[in-house]
Amino acid sequence: MAIALHHRERDLDHGALPARVPGLAPVLSLLVVDEALESLALAGTCIEDGSDPRPHLLSAMVRVRELPSLLPVPPGDPLAVNFAELIGYICRQLSHIAEPASLSTLADMCDLLREIRCAWVTPPAATAILSGAARALS
Repeated sequence: MAIALHHRERDLDHGALPARVPGLAPVLSLLVVDEALESLALAGTCIEDGSDPRPHLLSAMVRVRELPSLLPVPPGDPLAVNFAELIGYICRQLSHIAEPASLSTLADMCDLLREIRCAWVTPPAATAILSGAARALS
């Protein structure tokens, strides 16, 4: 399934997200995280119902992959590097979700996204949360 998700993800229209507007990055970031969380909730419902969660997982991964470009730090900054690693981890985990046994992984990825959302709402906490999450994955 991971391969199928990867190929389908490339085919999705990445232009579906709103264009970046100066000064709106924090608000846009929250919207993107909220959309990803909503897609993951729908994927969880599909898994519980025995239907195909892939469309919702793909939608969530597209949104999650958008987040590093919305982080208000230079691309080479250590925080940006850690955040990109965290995003890669989340997407890898999501690409393996397909059955009821995967619901705990899905819940864990939702928790990580909620932590990311919290970091965007609480700027001083962003460095600690994002750096700590990336270190925990090592």
